[in-house]
Amino acid sequence: MGLKKQVSKLLYLIIDLFYSSRLIGGSNYSTRDGHDKIVYNFYKKCLEDRETLPSISAVYRVRNGAETLSASVHSISALCKEIIIVDNGSTDDTLKIAHRLKRRLNGIVDIKIYSYDNVLAKAGEMYQVELHDNPAGSLADFYNFCFAKATSDYVMKADAHLLYVTMNLAKIQALLQKRVPVIRFRGEELFGRSLHFEPYVYQRKLKATYKDGEFFEVLDFPMKVGLVDVLRGVVFKPIFIHYKRIFFIGEGV
Repeated sequence: MGLKKQVSKLLYLIIDLFYSSRLIGGSNYSTRDGHDKIVYNFYKKCLEDRETLPSISAVYRVRNGAETLSASVHSISALCKEIIIVDNGSTDDTLKIAHRLKRRLNGIVDIKIYSYDNVLAKAGEMYQVELHDNPAGSLADFYNFCFAKATSDYVMKADAHLLYVTMNLAKIQALLQKRVPVIRFRGEELFGRSLHFEPYVYQRKLKATYKDGEFFEVLDFPMKVGLVDVLRGVVFKPIFIHYKRIFFIGEGV
């Protein structure tokens, strides 16, 4: 083997070792069984830590989420004490899958299932027009109904088309340990868009509610959150992957 090839091989080996060491478990990642063990241990620690931390209720508002709901709920279940799933008139197997998840994850997380039958106005440029014609379709009313079902110390806005990066959930747990009032994070959209930071997790005692904005529902905190607490509550690593648009294929514009 020539010197150039030897140097190239060594360089690739160094790069591989560098990146594998940055992953959880380091070099153990190089074996499938080793990595499985690391993941099992991560879940075990996450569940153990959950018992000593303030509790979280994740709240899902779902319509026709049969293709994505199971993966999303599994990806976040180790973080939450309670998961609220509110179905809004699904015509697919969403409810069947929700009840299956409730049975499968019994003992891991308490899943509670509700229905909300109002036909909702669609978020976007025509939202206020649709809301004027159909006041019962308020997204704010829908969200307030859903989040009122939560009973934990913290409430988390969750969506069926989000796959949570499970290893990064430990960063949320670290902020729960500090009792920060609001936790802001963002995600990555599968087609390359970095999403905005939003207050996805907040203390239930803040009594936050949703109001109808120009284009969609808007979260409102009646209690002021100071700048220091805002900065303390930011997670910079992406927490989820938004993959709803992979189902656009074949649908047209």
